[in-house]
Amino acid sequence: MHSMTWWERLGVPRELAQKDGHGDEQRLFMVVSHNAFLRRVVADFLANTGALVQTRSSLEDAIARPVAGLDLLVCDYNLPQGDGLTLLKQIRTGRTGFPMDVPFVLLAEAAERWLVRAALGLDADGCLLLPLNARKVADSVRGALKRQRVFAQANDYQEVAIEPPSATVTPQEAAAASMAHNALPACFARAVDGAIMVPVKDLHPEMILGADLLSERGQVLLNAGAVLEHAVVRRLRDAAESFGFDAVPIGPVRAPGAA
Repeated sequence: MHSMTWWERLGVPRELAQKDGHGDEQRLFMVVSHNAFLRRVVADFLANTGALVQTRSSLEDAIARPVAGLDLLVCDYNLPQGDGLTLLKQIRTGRTGFPMDVPFVLLAEAAERWLVRAALGLDADGCLLLPLNARKVADSVRGALKRQRVFAQANDYQEVAIEPPSATVTPQEAAAASMAHNALPACFARAVDGAIMVPVKDLHPEMILGADLLSERGQVLLNAGAVLEHAVVRRLRDAAESFGFDAVPIGPVRAPGAA
């Protein structure tokens, strides 16, 4: 039986899949994300195509350990001490050890207009929206590798604004922004309005769960609005270590009908 190559799995033409004319030599991809669970999921998707995959956990980590021969970089927008657009801008302006023209795919929770505009201005090769699945990742990689790419000068990229628009926000909007900035951990779903992310170390009994707690198979273990007991707090702290998150959605009120 014919064993499919990684580019065949992605539907990438052979001439694009070959690396520097070396036939079957593997491509080298990188995933940058502070979220350990998300980083592992994306890296696994990419590794399953047959490519070699390296990971970095922060903006500083990526800049400190660049890869000159990188074929694709997938980067989360939310990063400690910076963001994915900051990394992309530094790459396009030649201030890192990465190739200035490396294909770059931005991971984001929503395609906000200002974010898409900035990514396009920096010649990002795609915006991959959460939640992810194997097909979405494959389509994004295929699009990035197939794209006909013409780049501007480094000075042109320096002029691209990457800061989100400033505005006066209400407390409710600030709470929503907190939820958006801190990606909801994979073992939670359907956050309630007004929920905020609370560090795991600060959890205590009698707090109100701000989203459904899910099992590894996606079954609801505890509904949003439930009052946290000692055992649940311990379980959440254990899950935090396993899934690599450091905050939990906590709601302001108990949901109607919650146990």
